[in-house]
Formats: sequence, structure tokens, C-alpha cells
Amino acid sequence: MSTYASAVWVDVRPDGPVTDVARALEAVDPDQPVWVDVDSAWVRLATYLPLRVEVGDEIAAVLATAGSARAAIAEDHDEFGASWTVLSSADGVTRTVHRRYLLNADPRSRRQVRLALRAFERDGRPHEPRDDDVAGPQALADVALLFGADPARVLAAEVRAETAFEDMGVVGGPFPWVEALGLVWPGPDAGRPFGGRTA
Repeated sequence: MSTYASAVWVDVRPDGPVTDVARALEAVDPDQPVWVDVDSAWVRLATYLPLRVEVGDEIAAVLATAGSARAAIAEDHDEFGASWTVLSSADGVTRTVHRRYLLNADPRSRRQVRLALRAFERDGRPHEPRDDDVAGPQALADVALLFGADPARVLAAEVRAETAFEDMGVVGGPFPWVEALGLVWPGPDAGRPFGGRTA
């Protein structure tokens, strides 16, 4: 069974354009419900997009209309690996806070990494998807601050990501940051359906 899909979480301030953002997120895939959860600081909108990856630009566009917002995107590229992205938005400007591409290969094995990279091209030339990563101590500190998460848990998730290739093929498996940021995988447990829709 293919795990090719994306999970998306968008957090908007309660006094922000919550309905507009929810509708924009819903428009990314009208066949999929958007789940809503509310706390005192944020309204969390979450959706699961089967058979869709590389949705970062669409989610960045959604964030740009949200005022103060943040998002996490877990993209499962199936046999090609997985990518994790955290975005933040303020005053219409969206930036990538953290990004990691995880190859479906043991990073300690040069042979496995070399074989995995054969699948990647850009403009007809070999491409290293990890070249676009935004990682390191500052990115992790920024993510922890953005989500109000324990920095030690965020760091531990980053360390666990080194062996995420072992969990490829399991829905949600290669994304240790989900738990570290206190996110709930999109679905009925993530909140109520936006606009009364059901899955």
C-alpha cells in the first residue's frame, strides 16, 4: 500500500481570518476534510492529503493571508523518502523555519544514499534534495520557540530523524517532530470538522 501523501497543520490566531484560512486550506483538496481544534492562543487547522506531496508553495500562500500564523507539513514521498517543513508567517511574509528531506536510505551507508539519489533530477541533472534543508541548532531553537515546545524534545526528534528511513512505508512513521510539537495526526482525533463536514 502506498503512503504517498501529505499531512498539514496550520495555526492561526483566534482573532485572525480563521474562516478564510480554513477555506483556503480546504481548497487545496476539496475532497478532504479540514479538522479544527481551538485553544486560547491558536486555532489549529489540519488536513491529510492522500496522493499529494510538494504542497509547500500552496500552504505558504495560505499562510500569507493569515496574518500571524505557523504551519507544519509532513510529506511522505513513499519509496523516495519524506520531507518535513515548518513555516511561519507575519505581516504577509512567510519564511521556512525548518526543513529536512529524509532519503529512504540509511544515511550511514554511502551505497544506499548513492542509490537513493539516482531518483532525483532537476532540469535533467542530478539533484540532492537535502541541499534545500534548513536545519541545525538555530532552526531547531526557532521551531521550539514558534510552537512553544520543549527544545530538548525537538532536538531529540531531529536525532531520531537520522533513523527515520526505518519507518518509511508506515503512515506518519518518518516524522518524529509531530509528537515533539504536540501535533495530532489529521483525522477525527485532531478536532471537529470545519463547516460540519465529515470524513
